[in-house]
Amino acid sequence: MYQINVNFNKTEAKYITIYRTIKTDIITNRLKANEKLPSKRLLADFLKVSINTIINSYSLLLAEEYIYSKEKSGYFVSDNIN
Repeated sequence: MYQINVNFNKTEAKYITIYRTIKTDIITNRLKANEKLPSKRLLADFLKVSINTIINSYSLLLAEEYIYSKEKSGYFVSDNIN
C-alpha cells in the first residue's frame, strides 16, 4: 500500500500540501498508473486530518486528471499522465 510522507507547514493549507505530495509522487513515478490510493477515511486517520481535507485534496487531483475514481472501488492513479 502507498505510504505518503507529508511535511505540513504553517504557511500552506493542509489539503494543498497533501495534493502537492501526491501529485509529485505521481509525476516522479513513485505512484504507478492504475495504482490504488488509500481510502479517504484511511488517509485522514493516518495523517490525523479531517476527512474533508482529504476530499479537497482528491478533488484537486481529480480535476487535473492525476487520479480517477471507480464507484465503490476507490481512487486510482490515472494512466494518461505525460
